Amino acid sequence: MNIWVKLLRQPVLVGLAAAALGLFGLASVVSLPVRSSPVIPPRYIDISTNFPGADAATVDKFVTLPLENAVSAIAGVQYVTGSTQPGNADINAFLAPGAVADTVFAEILAATNAARDNLPAAVQPSSLKIVGDDNANQELNISVLFPPSLSAAEVTAFTISNIVPRLETVPGIGPVTLYSSPPALLVTADPLRLLAQGLTTAQVARSLAGASTVAAAGTLRDGAAAMPVNTGGDLTSQGALAALPLGAGAGGTTRLGDVAKAAIGFTDSGGMAWWDRVPSVYVAAGVAPGGNIITVAAQLRRLVGTLQPMMPPGVKLVVSYDQSIGVSQSLRDLAMTLLVTILLVGAITVAALGSLRAAAAPFLAIFLSLLGAGLVMRVCGQSFNLFTIIALVLAVGLVVDDAIVVVEDIFRRTADGAPAREAAELAITRLAPVLAAISSTLVVAFLPLGFLSGLTAALFRPFALVLISAFLVSLAVALGIVPSIAMWASRTYVHKPGAGLLDKLRDAYVRRLTPLLDRTGLVAALVLLAVAGCAGLAAFAPRNLDPAPDGLDVNIYAAGPNGASQDYLNAQALTMEALLHRLYPGMPDWLVAVESQHAIFGGYTFATPGQAARAVARLSGALAALPGLAAYVSQDTGLPGAQDLPVSVNISGQASAARLLAIAAKMQSAAYASGDFDFVQISPGQPQYQYRLRINRLLAARLGIREADIDEVVSAALSHAQLGQVDVRGDALNVTLALPDRLRPATLLALLVPTAGGGSVPLGTVASLVGEELPNALGSWQGLPSVNIQAQPHAGVAMSRALGTLRRAFAAQPTRDLSFGYSGPSETYREANAQNAKLFAFGLAGLFFLLAAQFRSLRDPFVVIATVPLASLGPLILCLAGGATLNIVTEIALLTVWGLIARQGILFVQVAHEGAALGLPTRAASLRAARLRFRPILMITLALLGGAVPLLLASGPQATIRYDLGAVLATGMGGGFLLSLFAVPALYCLLHRRRHAG
Repeated sequence: MNIWVKLLRQPVLVGLAAAALGLFGLASVVSLPVRSSPVIPPRYIDISTNFPGADAATVDKFVTLPLENAVSAIAGVQYVTGSTQPGNADINAFLAPGAVADTVFAEILAATNAARDNLPAAVQPSSLKIVGDDNANQELNISVLFPPSLSAAEVTAFTISNIVPRLETVPGIGPVTLYSSPPALLVTADPLRLLAQGLTTAQVARSLAGASTVAAAGTLRDGAAAMPVNTGGDLTSQGALAALPLGAGAGGTTRLGDVAKAAIGFTDSGGMAWWDRVPSVYVAAGVAPGGNIITVAAQLRRLVGTLQPMMPPGVKLVVSYDQSIGVSQSLRDLAMTLLVTILLVGAITVAALGSLRAAAAPFLAIFLSLLGAGLVMRVCGQSFNLFTIIALVLAVGLVVDDAIVVVEDIFRRTADGAPAREAAELAITRLAPVLAAISSTLVVAFLPLGFLSGLTAALFRPFALVLISAFLVSLAVALGIVPSIAMWASRTYVHKPGAGLLDKLRDAYVRRLTPLLDRTGLVAALVLLAVAGCAGLAAFAPRNLDPAPDGLDVNIYAAGPNGASQDYLNAQALTMEALLHRLYPGMPDWLVAVESQHAIFGGYTFATPGQAARAVARLSGALAALPGLAAYVSQDTGLPGAQDLPVSVNISGQASAARLLAIAAKMQSAAYASGDFDFVQISPGQPQYQYRLRINRLLAARLGIREADIDEVVSAALSHAQLGQVDVRGDALNVTLALPDRLRPATLLALLVPTAGGGSVPLGTVASLVGEELPNALGSWQGLPSVNIQAQPHAGVAMSRALGTLRRAFAAQPTRDLSFGYSGPSETYREANAQNAKLFAFGLAGLFFLLAAQFRSLRDPFVVIATVPLASLGPLILCLAGGATLNIVTEIALLTVWGLIARQGILFVQVAHEGAALGLPTRAASLRAARLRFRPILMITLALLGGAVPLLLASGPQATIRYDLGAVLATGMGGGFLLSLFAVPALYCLLHRRRHAG
């Protein structure tokens, strides 16, 4: 007597267990956090290093390459990419599979600190951060709008000290990031006044550095007390700064106010942002891993309302982006989908079993299984998000299967005259090992996700956890709770043979199957043909990283000419603003112009995905007509890690920047000519005009001018280097010196440089400015010069086709000494394909070993696994016909189909073996199994299809993801069910023919 039979005789214990599962499950579901998507694990470590005032070539040679060499040698780093801009080196160290991000971070930090000894002295310490999703911690955006009477730097300083600390107090909030350069006390020197006073910029810089150095002087002790001594710290106002003495001249002491003005500003261009045409400062806030985005957003909005009266005149706080709006809409849609699915599956169950009493047990199994899955989610630290809720929707059609099989078997035995208890005991004893085997198929299919890495594993581990936990709970419910309810319900059940629709369908099926069992060789040939067909369809089916975009957000990107100034970008942004407001009057938009990226970013948030899709088409045509900008518009996909331009490839090798750019330009032309792309961008861009200071060293030596003094004067004038720190109205600000932004070359050459005799001469005496075209930015991959091409495919063009077009364009060039690689979303796409191939291979191997162990045979696994290619035909044909693409969502759905369709073969083989044990010939045993198992197989397939229907009819944000899942499940399970009904019995007869002959 097994444990399940014993539970039949303990109804009170069974009832208490069901109540406890429901109670704890409900408590877990209520307390689960809500997020837009699963947390993406770290992908790379970003290393940003500043070298103020240095051009791109200098930064690349003396900062980027040495740091890349130091980082690339670290265990756990798969590969390294670098991007060099004037004054900055940005390196991304991508983590190898299985690497521990914190360990690699610590090793990179040690390596960069050790490398500082070999870097120029003016290079600042590197800033490191671990990055998973590039757009993480931006679930909520607050715009600080300000009037023209205030500067962006002043508002930024106010935001840092008065707004950000209060936002960080919201319960459940994550990192709060200010998207702006840090404000500084910017001292702007007048070159003409410097010349009149006979001062050099180096003298001014040294005076400022001495007065603003923060130092700990120590403590003065006498016999009674210890008194701290402070030095400096008195430059707390513009008046005190203006009075700072710089030196004595013929006219007396020269003070800083005589030659310069101080104001709060940015050391670089700082960028410029607008919200609905009003200048603003952007603050982004994330949600902590255990936080509920809906609750956090509501509390943040209340806090913003509380803070508004405290703002200076003209400053207004606006929640400019709130991801909880789309999440709430998705949750409402998914909740309705879940309700419809439960009702639809319930109706199918009632119709199949012919009695509402009979359907009570499957109904209870659905709710207990879902609550049990919620309990497992709570214990494992998961959240309600798009993928876990979709898994719950799918689980409705899956968890009912075990209960249906048990109830059907008990009712059939009762109809044959067995007492209710005896029927229940026989059914449990017979079905327990079979149900354990069929439940294990899905576990085995998803188990390899635990050993893989990348975006697919990150997104679908929670999905698999929900399905597997719901499946295992449903198995326990089906064997421990359902039999007691079915035993009660079957006491009044009366079966009328041949009267029902299912019986008629079964009889018609058996009549058509009978002659086919005499042609088993033909069936085997057709199955092999299906295997070959699946391979061919998979090779030609269009592939993407993710489903078609259908989010609420529309993103705008407009690239200006390489080297475009902030003033140029600001003017273009205002032109764009005017155009956007003509197209969508009254609709708020956001724009950000960034000089360092010579680009403008912007976007809208719409009420429905349909509105967003129409806006993409409308805005694309309008923005394409703007002169001086190359723009593209895209709709958000809703998937983390996939918000950038989808196509991104690298060309690298030991070649000059000019050659790499020339090849990239030809590839760009070929890409546009193919018609596959709407937008193609090369980074870094074409060389731009730059100045190089040429020193007459012989003349400088005669005048006693040191080259180091020349470098100090020019650097003090142009580099915006940090000289010290001061406290201004409670804000700790860096102090920098600079000349006015609009500076003529002649003015720079008029600056004074010191001579050995204590005098000074204009810089132009010993130096000249030579203009030449040089790259203003440089890229690298593993230390090799590199050029990146990013592109937006035309609507309907799959990523596989787009990448193929660029690869052919690369191969058509003389590039034998260069390499072609992937980055960004394209690298994620390549990795996802490789990971999914392993997932399918491991899943199929695991299924084979499971079946071999279950049936203790090497023949029966082939009978069951034959269902896999038969179920794959429908989804692959759907993709080839344009109904979907092969992407991370459809491929996981296909893997789910593999795990589910195998149950059909297991149910058949188990009963066929029972018939053979009774002494029936193989053919007769197959027909008996087909007759007995037709009803439960049909019922569980209809239940699953019923669960897929609401997914096919989904609307709202991320409906495409739900549609893709539903379409693959419906075509896979529907087609697989029909084909396997005939293929499995025929293959069983073929593979067991020798036993029958014996």
